Amino acid sequence: MATISEIAAAAGVGVTTVSRYLNHHPYISADKKARIETAIKTLGYTPSAAATSLRAQATGNIGVLVSRVTNPFFAGLFDAIERTLHAHGYQVMISQTYDDPDAEERFLNQLKSRELDGVILASVEAPARVATVAKAFPGRVVVVNADVQIPNAKSLVLPHYQATRDALDYLFAQGHRRFAYMTGGAIKSARHGQSRTQAFFDFMQARGLPVEPAWLFEQVHTATEGQTLGRQIAALAPAKRPDAIFTNSDEVAV
Repeated sequence: MATISEIAAAAGVGVTTVSRYLNHHPYISADKKARIETAIKTLGYTPSAAATSLRAQATGNIGVLVSRVTNPFFAGLFDAIERTLHAHGYQVMISQTYDDPDAEERFLNQLKSRELDGVILASVEAPARVATVAKAFPGRVVVVNADVQIPNAKSLVLPHYQATRDALDYLFAQGHRRFAYMTGGAIKSARHGQSRTQAFFDFMQARGLPVEPAWLFEQVHTATEGQTLGRQIAALAPAKRPDAIFTNSDEVAV
């Protein structure tokens, strides 16, 4: 039996275009549709019953969840995800939680109601809720970047702890000893940035450095908040001012 690649070659189109046609995806020109249909008839291509069943249930939509798309990291991440999924014939929908667990649940409900074929979460607010959905929809939940492991979900997680230790060791090697720390979560939290926060305290203990409570900043997310804290720190007397700042957010760092 002919393959999709052979159909694409005979029709003079890409494999992705053929896949989109088979998934009844819009935005394929009439000319390309006609060429694909001719190639299918000529080569005698017959989709498998399983594939046909899956396509009948598919929406062609993948949801991507981030905390806030204004963060340059999440903007770049979403751009890469969207480009890749478009190449495979999917439309991509982005949603923001602004760190609100209820917003995350509303997003996941779109998978439950079959509005989305799968979801990619770059931030996780309520791991237990996500785990429940991942168990109910195997193979349809992917977690990227978020510093948490979700049972029954595929996870692509960066080594947050070691990256933090490496950055702090670099600053230490430059001669800095008075460290301020900024996180988007809470200092005493099992959610956002927990492993990075743990890495900070472990580093300070290992280096024998005192932790100054006044230099610990939590729930800090935006460039505007970073500017406010920058002014606040700059206004301190030199003897009461940190000489290095570690922040978990690109926006705050800027």
